[in-house]
Amino acid sequence: PHPVLGWRNREGVARSNEAGAVAMTFWSGGRRASRAAPAPLAPPRRRVALVGGSWMQGYGVVDEETAGFRLQSARPEWLVENFGTGGYGTLQAQLSAELAVDEGRLAPDVVVYGFATFHAMRNVATHAWLAGLRARSGDRLAPPRAEIDGPRLVVHAPVLALPAWPLERRSALVAAIHERASERALRERDAWAEPVTLRLLRTFPAAMRARSARAIVAILHGSEEEGLGRYAAAAARGGAAVVDCRYPGDGAQPHLRVGGTGHPNGIVHAHWARCIEAAIDALAAPRPGAGR
Repeated sequence: PHPVLGWRNREGVARSNEAGAVAMTFWSGGRRASRAAPAPLAPPRRRVALVGGSWMQGYGVVDEETAGFRLQSARPEWLVENFGTGGYGTLQAQLSAELAVDEGRLAPDVVVYGFATFHAMRNVATHAWLAGLRARSGDRLAPPRAEIDGPRLVVHAPVLALPAWPLERRSALVAAIHERASERALRERDAWAEPVTLRLLRTFPAAMRARSARAIVAILHGSEEEGLGRYAAAAARGGAAVVDCRYPGDGAQPHLRVGGTGHPNGIVHAHWARCIEAAIDALAAPRPGAGR
C-alpha cells in the first residue's frame, strides 16, 4: 500500500497472471522497465514521463514490447520513464506524475497520460470498482478519489484497510449483506464519474505546468457513447495536447490481446509508441502559419 497513491508497482520482477505468465520488470518509484538498465542511455535531450493504468504499464507484455520500452528504443536521446500502474485512473496518474517530480525521481519536460474511458469509475471509486480491490493481506482497500464540492475539486486520501464487518470473513450471508449495504451507500458515485473526470482532465495540464512539464493526453480506449468526445474536449480546454492513439477497431480483436482475451499485446503497444512519439515531436514543431 502507498499513503498517497493507494498502491504502487513493487521493485523487482513480477509474473503476469495472463497467458504466458511473462516476467515484468519494475524499478524503484514504481517504474516499469523502459530500457535495459535504469541509468539513462545518454545525457537526455528530453525527459518523458508516461502515466496511466495497466494499458500504459504494459501488463502481460514483455518489457521490450511495451510502449515505454519501444519509445525509449526509438528515441535513445530521450529519457523515458514509465510510471503506468495497474488499476490507476486519471487521479492516480496525475498524483504519480507529481510524486515523480516531488520525490526527485524525474523532472519531466513532457508527461503523457494514457487515457481510457473506463478510468472514470476509478476516479470516484464506484462500488463496482471497489468490489474487486484487495490489498495483499486480503483486506479491502479504497484508492484516492475525487469529488466536486461547489467550485472545488476535493481529493480524498486512500483508505488502505477497510474494516470488515463482524463475522464477515466466516459468513457468506454477512459478507453478502455488507456488499449490498455498500452498494446502496455508494450508488450516487456512478453519476459523478463523468463530471469528476471532466474536471480532472481540465486541471491535469495546469498541474503539470506547475512542475514545468507539458501535458499530452493520449487516448488509448473509448467511444463516443462513453463520452470520449467530452473527455477529449475537457483536456484540450485545460491546455493538453490531445492525440487519438486508439488502435484501429479499438484493439479489441483477439489477435491484438494477450492470450486472445487479455490486455493489449505488443502489436498495439507498437502502435501506441509511434503515436506518442509523433505527439511529443509535434509539441516542438512550429504551428502552421507561425512566423508569417
